[in-house]
Amino acid sequence: MKVKLHQIAYEFGKSTLLVLSNTVIMVPFLLFLGLSDGRTETSVLPFALYYACRILGVFLIRAIKNTISSLELLVAALSVGLLGSILALFGPLLPIFYLFSGILIGLSASWLPSANVTLNHFQPNKEKKVYYPVVLVGLLALFWGLSLSGNAGVWLSFGVYTVFYIIALLYAREATLRQILINRAMPKESSVLFSKREFWIFTGLCLLLIVLRSGRLLDSALSINIALIGFCIFFSY
Repeated sequence: MKVKLHQIAYEFGKSTLLVLSNTVIMVPFLLFLGLSDGRTETSVLPFALYYACRILGVFLIRAIKNTISSLELLVAALSVGLLGSILALFGPLLPIFYLFSGILIGLSASWLPSANVTLNHFQPNKEKKVYYPVVLVGLLALFWGLSLSGNAGVWLSFGVYTVFYIIALLYAREATLRQILINRAMPKESSVLFSKREFWIFTGLCLLLIVLRSGRLLDSALSINIALIGFCIFFSY
């Protein structure tokens, strides 16, 4: 059973990666936005967290310099995306899970497209092709989830993401074991493996962007003004 599962994942993993990398920027954006009621902070925070991490996740990668390869970045993006999708499935039962889900899926949306494009360019794995019926079924299921109201849409869309993330992770592992995908770490520019400057840029901008997006969704002039003043101070240094 285990061998068969890995074989299925290796067969269809390239197709699921295509779906994930092309929809993880848009579909969760709409799902998290749909959770907002425009009145309470708890309802707008999942979207704000997702949006901030998606936009600024690149700074978190830059903080660890060139010690991470495209393959490692792909695995990291798939891992955090899988965890975020699983947590989102429990969001209707306990809304606090949406907060952690927004962060994790936002980071996945920031890292996954670039990592997948880089690997397809330098290590295209011509041994496997994209099965467009799988792509079509995945897209139809995701957009069907967007059309459903209430918790049903959340469960369907994030359920599809959970399955696709699992398949894509197993595909990456199997392709690595077969030496189809090779871990090619970039040469280190210096002995510094972690940049505090990039990390604080990510943290500062992320907090300000969360305040700004939350203020816009809540129509709070105070939050928007605080965020704008913060951006002015931040960029003055």
